[in-house]
Amino acid sequence: MNISCDAGHNCVPDSGAVGIRKEDDLTKAVVKSLATFASDMGNQIKDCTPYGRPFANVGQSLAYRCNLANLSGSELHLCIHFNAGGGEGVEAYAISSSGHEYATKICAAISSLGYGNRGTKDGSHLYVVRNTTMACVLVECSFVDNKYDMDKYNSDDLAKAILLGVTGRRVINTTPIPIIDPQIKKIQQDLNILFKYNLAVDGILGPLTKVAMDKANLIFGVTGAIALLKATAEVLTFPLDGVTAPHCEYATRYIQFRVGNGGDKVGVFYFGMEAKVKIFQGSKGLVQDGIVGPITWAAFIK
Repeated sequence: MNISCDAGHNCVPDSGAVGIRKEDDLTKAVVKSLATFASDMGNQIKDCTPYGRPFANVGQSLAYRCNLANLSGSELHLCIHFNAGGGEGVEAYAISSSGHEYATKICAAISSLGYGNRGTKDGSHLYVVRNTTMACVLVECSFVDNKYDMDKYNSDDLAKAILLGVTGRRVINTTPIPIIDPQIKKIQQDLNILFKYNLAVDGILGPLTKVAMDKANLIFGVTGAIALLKATAEVLTFPLDGVTAPHCEYATRYIQFRVGNGGDKVGVFYFGMEAKVKIFQGSKGLVQDGIVGPITWAAFIK
C-alpha cells in the first residue's frame, strides 16, 4: 500500500500546541515510527512534512504538504496531530467514506492502548483533509495538556496502532535477533584474558566488542592481528631468531597464550615456541610446520 503522511506543524510559522509536552516533538516522533514500521511491513511511505522550512503563512505550509501528497500517488494520507484544550483521548477527521472507515478503525486501535475514544468527525473544515486527492485521515492522537494521555504516550505504540487500523495487520517486532557466533565468543574470551577487558562472553558482536576489537587492531598495527580478531586469511609468520618485530609483540603474546607457553619472553617468538606451535597444529590435524599462517590462525579462534 502507498501511504503519504505528515507530522502536523513542525515548520515556521506553523508550530503546534504546547502543554505538558510539545505537539511538534510528538508528531515528528510518531511519523518517524510510522515510516519505519510501514516500510518493514512492505508498504511505500512518503513523508510530506516540511521540517523547519520557513513559509510566509500557515496556509503555505498546508499547501506544501498537500502538493507533495497529491504527487506521491498514495492511496491514503495520514495527517498526524495532537490535541489541546483540556480533553482526553483520540479522535480523527475525514471526509470520504473510505477516509471515515480508516478513521474509525484507527480510533479503535489507539483506544485499545488505553486512550479514550472520541470517535470520527467531519473533516471538511480542515485544509489538508479537504485538499488531498486520496482518502485522508487527520488523527488527533491524544491531548498534550492531559497528564493521563501524556503518561501513556509512546510513539512506537501509536504508530503500530495507526497501521493496525489502516492495514488490519499488527506490526511484527522489528528488533533484529542477535547472531551468536562461536568465533566471536572465543575472541571475547581472549580479549578479556589478554587485555583485561570485561566483555560479556555471549558470542554477539555488539558495540563494546567492536570497540575492543578495533582497539586491539590499532595496538597490533599488522594485518596478522586483523586475521587474529576477524578470522581473515592473511598470512602471518614470525622470525625464529629469538627476536620479534615490535609490531608483532601482542600477536605473539596471543600465540603464547593459545599454545600454553608464555615463559619469561612474553611477546617474543623463540625456538621453544615453534615446538609448541607444532604440537598445537598436530592436535588440530594440521601440517606441523611451526608456522603461524592463516590455517593455524583460524584454528586458534575456533
